[in-house]
Amino acid sequence: MKSDNFGLKSAPFSTIPPKGGLFLGAGHREALAALEWGLDEPTGFTLLTGEVGTGKTTLIDALMTTQREQTRIALIQDPRLSFEEMLVDLLRQFAVPSLVRGRADLTRALAKAGESRRFVIIVDEAQGLSDSLLEDLRLLSNLASGNLKLILVGQPELSSRLAQPTLRQLSQRIGARATLTALDPSEIVDYVACRVIAAGSDVERVFAPRALDAVVKLSGGIPRRINTICYNAIVLASLSDTSAVLPSHVYDAAKELAGPREARAYFKLRSLTRLQTWLPLVLGLAAACVLFAVSILSEGRTGPVARAEGTAPLQPRAVPEKARSAVVPAKNSMFIENHRSLSKSAQTETQDSASLRSAATPNASRNSVVKPSPQAADRYPRAEEVVVEDGDSLSKIAQRRFGSNDQNVMGQLIAANPQIANPNLIYPGENIRLVNR
Repeated sequence: MKSDNFGLKSAPFSTIPPKGGLFLGAGHREALAALEWGLDEPTGFTLLTGEVGTGKTTLIDALMTTQREQTRIALIQDPRLSFEEMLVDLLRQFAVPSLVRGRADLTRALAKAGESRRFVIIVDEAQGLSDSLLEDLRLLSNLASGNLKLILVGQPELSSRLAQPTLRQLSQRIGARATLTALDPSEIVDYVACRVIAAGSDVERVFAPRALDAVVKLSGGIPRRINTICYNAIVLASLSDTSAVLPSHVYDAAKELAGPREARAYFKLRSLTRLQTWLPLVLGLAAACVLFAVSILSEGRTGPVARAEGTAPLQPRAVPEKARSAVVPAKNSMFIENHRSLSKSAQTETQDSASLRSAATPNASRNSVVKPSPQAADRYPRAEEVVVEDGDSLSKIAQRRFGSNDQNVMGQLIAANPQIANPNLIYPGENIRLVNR
């Protein structure tokens, strides 16, 4: 990594923080306080849990650097050791000379050494301890007259195991409990800045502003992920000879650490970030185009209509009188269409009416239109007129008004209404002249 590009004097995001680069968020400070209080806890046990990468080991290192008079701290990092192997390792770390072997002798040697000084045993990855080994540690704490303290550090499933009935005695001995959580967004930025400053540079020189936003989104506030993503992003930025770490470097670094499923999520998040960058510009350009189009259309509507010089303005064309009379009122058009679709009974009535018209005018052919003589109105004076209703026929009117629709009655009605071309096709609103009987 070309650290000279960013003014870095050391690797800021290594596993062990640079000198002065230990950053503790609010949750980490509370957890460290619980661990320190557990050194004096009379019950003998302290529990620290947290997800992978949240900084449990960092807190253990910080606690072990704390110098206390008459206090020795030993760390067990391999939970797969047997109880005898664990006792041998503890005596070595506590610098207690012992040539004895065997579980009972080792236990007595540790208990005797604990009478004159305080021993603190930290067991990392304690979720991997068996139930029998956890019980052995509980019994070990009963020796040494209260000078033996145990701190169990593990993942959240350790708390679930200690809640089981078989380990209830150990769970009741735990006096201090602490749980590590992820850093919040503001703490992530402070964490990165603390590490960069401790490495001899400035966070604004190393990371572009949007690059820090990408670190916040992709790390989830887990310190180990922050370290890995930032370290790889700096490497990518150095290889590309850019003046600072860009968001693209952060996304590429996170993608290398993720599986196919998470990589797709990072790609979508990266695309969304790019969209957020370009969206205001695209929307502004689109709005300008719309305003320009609206202004052009407005001028076209309000502007004068161009026409050739010397031509007269267009005038509305008058509708001929014959055409006006041919226009069917819209009110009656629906009824006309309804009456054009005759039912079978209406067709039968049409045939009967045609035969009646032929009988009334014997000299006319069946298919010809009956034209009564001009004296028809005089022979059938207008005693009364009725208005045709929807669904009426001449036969129905004769039955309703005269109680009969025989040939005689129908013949008289047809002769009295010469305007009817088809006796079975009359329209609503039409006037029908009745005859005096």
